[in-house]
Amino acid sequence: MRTSDLHGLVATALEGSRAHPPQVMCGLPCGERRHDDDDDDKWYWIQDRRFANLRRTAAGAGAGASAAVSLREELVRCGRADGEAADVVTAALVRRLAKLMMMPEDDVDAGKPLSAYGVDSLVAVEVRNYLSKEMAVDVSVFDIMANVPMRQLAADLAGKSKLLVQEESP
Repeated sequence: MRTSDLHGLVATALEGSRAHPPQVMCGLPCGERRHDDDDDDKWYWIQDRRFANLRRTAAGAGAGASAAVSLREELVRCGRADGEAADVVTAALVRRLAKLMMMPEDDVDAGKPLSAYGVDSLVAVEVRNYLSKEMAVDVSVFDIMANVPMRQLAADLAGKSKLLVQEESP
């Protein structure tokens, strides 16, 4: 880091302006790191939750490209209300919950109900609106807040979606 950069950072921190975030991180690499054996001890801190955004940035376009496909597009590709559609909806619920609750996706267990993550009625309304828009499904806030695992909720929603062809019983 150049001296002029350091002076600029100190001046920015001392200004007290609300235009800048209260924490300034500098000198942290945001590209991919090398996976050398002796390098792992230097990177112990990267697994801390505080650096989740840095890990996502370092992941680069690979994660961004998969996140760019909407739930609606994925369901249209599935075509049928089956296990694959339920998995797609489960993954979308996990992504949406992680975003709304500002937590890493890895910390969300699809085997737990939404209420286990502190989802209140306002967040449930947001989830309902998202599902209505992306899946063309009508679901109540009560159903979202019910004590059922996200996988089961996703399977129920996939069965109700107007985008998917329902499997016929013999």
